[in-house]
Amino acid sequence: MNRKGMISIIDAIIFVSILSMVSVAMFALADTDTHTEDQMAGDIVNTFLSMELRSCDVMGTDDTATYPISILLASLINSDDPYALEFVEGIFDGMIQEPYGYELMIEYDGRTIETGTLLNDISSKYRTSVPIVNDKCLTISLSIG
Repeated sequence: MNRKGMISIIDAIIFVSILSMVSVAMFALADTDTHTEDQMAGDIVNTFLSMELRSCDVMGTDDTATYPISILLASLINSDDPYALEFVEGIFDGMIQEPYGYELMIEYDGRTIETGTLLNDISSKYRTSVPIVNDKCLTISLSIG
């Protein structure tokens, strides 16, 4: 390869590097925060219910199969496992950031767990039920404020 070809390659590499740095700088300066006020309670609950996790990550089991979160949560609530509340709080605390708060109630087979604190007036509210087994449903109520 001759000298002119090497200079062209180096020039192209420098150009791509500069273009990459400019792109990174533009995205870093952009407002990429997702604000809870733009999210409705229904979107958050539906996102939550769309998750699938390995049962060994949620319960003390060797089962590595993935299950819908609704089934795993119903199992935790049904067994009166105190980890159910901690598990749900961890997820919703991550999904709903300050300055917003939430109140969450999850019911299954006559058992209920509740968590969260509203920090403002309710701006969005959602309630849904998911069939689990037989006639039993997992019911989730979320209020954001």
